[in-house]
Amino acid sequence: MKAFFQIIKMYFFQVILWYLFFIIFKIGFWAFNYDYFDGNTMPSLGKIIFKSLRFDFSAIAMLLIPFVLAIVCYIIWFKKWILQLALFLPSMLAFLFEIGDWLYFPFNHKRSTAELLSIVGGSGDFLVLLPSFFREFYYIFIIAFLLITLYIFISNKLLNYGIKSLTTEFSWKKKALYISGFLVLTSSFTLVALRGGLQLVPINIRNAVEVIDAKYAPLVLNTPFSILHSLANKNLEKLDWLSEDELEKYATIFHPGFKEEGDFTNENVIIIVLESFSKDFTYLSKNETHFTPFLDSLMQKGELYMHTYANGLHSAEGIPAILASIPSWMSENFTSSIYGSNKIHGIASLLKKFNYSSAFFHGANNGSMGFDVFARNAGFDKYFGRNEYPYKEDYDGAWGIFDKPFFQYSLEEINKMQEPFVNCIFSVTSHSPYPLPKEDAERLSTKDYPIYGTIQYTDEALRDFFEKAKLSDWYENTWFIITADHTSPMNKFNSSLEGFAKYEIPLVFFHPQKSQENKKVDKHVSQLDIMPILLKKLQYPNAFYAFGTADLSSGIGMMAEINNQYYIKDRIGRSLIINEQDQDIESYLNDISEEEVVEYQLLWKKYQAYRQLYNNTLITNSIPAL
Repeated sequence: MKAFFQIIKMYFFQVILWYLFFIIFKIGFWAFNYDYFDGNTMPSLGKIIFKSLRFDFSAIAMLLIPFVLAIVCYIIWFKKWILQLALFLPSMLAFLFEIGDWLYFPFNHKRSTAELLSIVGGSGDFLVLLPSFFREFYYIFIIAFLLITLYIFISNKLLNYGIKSLTTEFSWKKKALYISGFLVLTSSFTLVALRGGLQLVPINIRNAVEVIDAKYAPLVLNTPFSILHSLANKNLEKLDWLSEDELEKYATIFHPGFKEEGDFTNENVIIIVLESFSKDFTYLSKNETHFTPFLDSLMQKGELYMHTYANGLHSAEGIPAILASIPSWMSENFTSSIYGSNKIHGIASLLKKFNYSSAFFHGANNGSMGFDVFARNAGFDKYFGRNEYPYKEDYDGAWGIFDKPFFQYSLEEINKMQEPFVNCIFSVTSHSPYPLPKEDAERLSTKDYPIYGTIQYTDEALRDFFEKAKLSDWYENTWFIITADHTSPMNKFNSSLEGFAKYEIPLVFFHPQKSQENKKVDKHVSQLDIMPILLKKLQYPNAFYAFGTADLSSGIGMMAEINNQYYIKDRIGRSLIINEQDQDIESYLNDISEEEVVEYQLLWKKYQAYRQLYNNTLITNSIPAL
């Protein structure tokens, strides 16, 4: 058994050695980028190292998989060079990428991802520029050489210590026993480390903002982790369709604020996002049935946007669009992409500058779709999910806590908060499999289309929420924004599931003191416009970044990507469905008047401008930190 424990020690000694080097790399990364990370909110180095544990061990476990296999081979053949190859090759590559990021970080303000591999391996420019890199950054190559040499020296010592008790006298039976035991232990460690623990969802790049402010997320991450975890994700392509002058003419994501509107109002904000609430379920439906009597009444009391579109078909696309005016104009949603830890201007982050408290309420399992992580990145102080909810009997058995009790729980927590506040409440009950509580099931159940019953149930939860909220002191000084994350894929009317109709959602702004009854806005808007419109109503004075706008005479009415197609509308409803590979608009201009040709050409230019701004902004992480 002594030999078996020696094998185990040989592996875990390397784990510890790698971790010590990762700490050295983290200190070097911080030191080389001190000017960027320095500030009053800078966490202590000890806290950063502690917060980095999961990310560091995840990368180490991944990089040591070849060493695990090499140990198995060594037990069989007793060839030391196999161990050395499995250790030194991955370590040299990992160390070089890590140290190289000390210098590369100032150019993109994020840890390098798989994009770097295409730059190094797929571009002749890298080899051409390498001599100049040596001349200009000679010191970094010296540091890399010294650290790699130090690692090889220590690692060799540990290998010699580890194999001294291993001899060729093992029987094949012992070899099989040792290999089996070793693989069980190391595989268990590797699996847990790769996942970053035993939580519901394995960690990814975006989880860094869950444990630390987005500005300092690169300190928590490490470059090998970032590259390896981004290999499976599709990188955006940098676009140069339009010149800088054209970009400025057709699109903008920089907004100077609304000082001219008057003094900042300091009003409370509650954003209520209703799961799968299609516009077709409300009184705005073109069909004969609707299921939302309370929401309908609220829409007639507040500022109703008649043509509102989701920027995607999934919750993970809708929430960032609503709360941070960030779309998912790519093949995956923003939050789970390699850009998910980028700096953003979320509504809670912006209002935090004016001492707003904030919370995100979502009755689903914590970790669901990464909303707890995104909420942190968007600036929300607290997250209330199923784990925080105290009454487990209200669990629906599938998705989360039923909306009626969870809305009341949210209200109780809001009543404890300091004003002013900004909160988001995201419902769950109208999500598949559409469960209903026993006391409501018989009354609301609809066999053929079970979502209809849950829509009515959530509408009642909304009614109960408002009836009780009216009794709170803060109610009269609060903006309520009610919208949906996306439309429902379940509807008996096929026309509501096709074309642009599958993106149509309700949107109403309601203020007990300020709203004009039956005020209707006829311009076409999307979820991206919600945050800028809200900031205008608050007379927010500071500059911010958003892909939507409060100026409904500019921008685009909506844009959403699905299967490499872009659905686009302008502010008065002209529409295009563009294939991503299309190079021009000519094929879309048949059988229309000359006046319309001009308008569609303008819409095409706006499409190009926003695509280019989106891709290039995310790639360079160029939205400034707040």
